[in-house]
Order: sequence, then structure tokens, then C-alpha cells
Amino acid sequence: MKTRTSKQELPPLSKADVAALKALHQQWCVPTQRMAQLTPAQVLADQAAALKVFLASPTLENEQRLAVVADERLTRQRYRVLHDAYLELALQAKTKAVAIIRRHLDHLLEAARQGLRDRRTKPSSRANRASWMNGARKCGSGWLGWSRA
Repeated sequence: MKTRTSKQELPPLSKADVAALKALHQQWCVPTQRMAQLTPAQVLADQAAALKVFLASPTLENEQRLAVVADERLTRQRYRVLHDAYLELALQAKTKAVAIIRRHLDHLLEAARQGLRDRRTKPSSRANRASWMNGARKCGSGWLGWSRA
């Protein structure tokens, strides 16, 4: 089955554009997932998890992690700043993807307009058939050769 794009001989996305869109999707997914983790509600959960890990294994690394999330207000502020930074990264990836898709849509639109211009300048088979039928009517014979009476 042919798609509309192949029927109308419209150009598909180039391999480079497809690869770029896939890379941009990955660049968008990571910040989006991270933003979901950096919510104010997550602060208390992270504090509890850091405390639990420290109590189970009181190492310097675990102490540092607990100290980082110990102040709830400061941790919320950190998460807000990180959330905004990841949001900006996601928006940059979206903007680049939109530019690629927009450029392709502009190419498709131009190809469709060119096809329409070509069809307007080329006599269609329907117009030829209509002129033949008009000529046949003038002669008095029908489409199958029978006469009109």
C-alpha cells in the first residue's frame, strides 16, 4: 500500500534529519525524567532515604549525601534551580526538533504547491474525455456509437 507521501512523490525526511530527531528525543527525555524527580515533594523522600542509608552505613559519602539534603528549604531551592536548568535543556531540544520538522514541512508544502501548479498547466485526461464527449454529442452519436433520437 502506498502512502500519500509516496503517491504524491513528496520527499521523506532525510536520514540525517531522522538521526538528528532521534538524538534530540534522547536529549529531551533525560531532562524530562530528571525534572519529574526534582519536585518539592521529593525533598522529604530524599531526606528520609539519605538518613536511612546513613544509618545503615555511616560512611563519609553517605554523611555528605545526608548533609546535602538536610536543610529542607535549601534543598527545595536547589531542586528548583536544577528543575529550571533541565527545563531549559528540554526546551532547547524541542526548539531544534521543531526547526527540523518545520523545514521538512516547508519542503512538503512547496512540493505540493509545485504538483498543483503542474496539474493546472498540464491538460488532464478528464478534460480530454469531456471534450471528446462534447464532440461526440455534436456528431449525434452516443458514447457507444448509438444515435440519439
